[in-house]
Amino acid sequence: MPSNTSLAPFCSPRGVAVIGATRKPNKLGCGLARNLVQSNYQGEVHFVNPRGGTLFGSEMYVDVAHVPDPLDLAVILIPAPSVPGALRECGQRGLKAVIIGSGGFRETGSGGSALEDECLQIARSFQMRLLGPNSIGLLDTHFPLDATFLPPPGPLA
Repeated sequence: MPSNTSLAPFCSPRGVAVIGATRKPNKLGCGLARNLVQSNYQGEVHFVNPRGGTLFGSEMYVDVAHVPDPLDLAVILIPAPSVPGALRECGQRGLKAVIIGSGGFRETGSGGSALEDECLQIARSFQMRLLGPNSIGLLDTHFPLDATFLPPPGPLA
């Protein structure tokens, strides 16, 4: 268990990075990016995609190391085999809170289970707290922060 048990980076982050952001509207990384922008989140929103470019008028950084401060929370939505590397980069960047929305872990069998265990070991080594894998993200309509890839909530949500 990490010595820093604060949930503040999840509940009130000053900056969020979407690792796996994309312009492809049928991809989860696009939905999450859209939700962050449309939720009126008041912190910094950063997009990460190794191809670079722009998304919703903002730069897409090639990796999390190039994302400017403030950055408290990362949401990872990339193929499972690439998650440990991205998680390690988050730890090296000093992040203490990461949401892994990607699937393809323990639910897929022994190979996925080993991948999930690797992620847990990386998180422990950097004293990071994780939500996921296979997480839909985090939604706080009062903060506001919509770090999910689901369609935005309606007026009765």
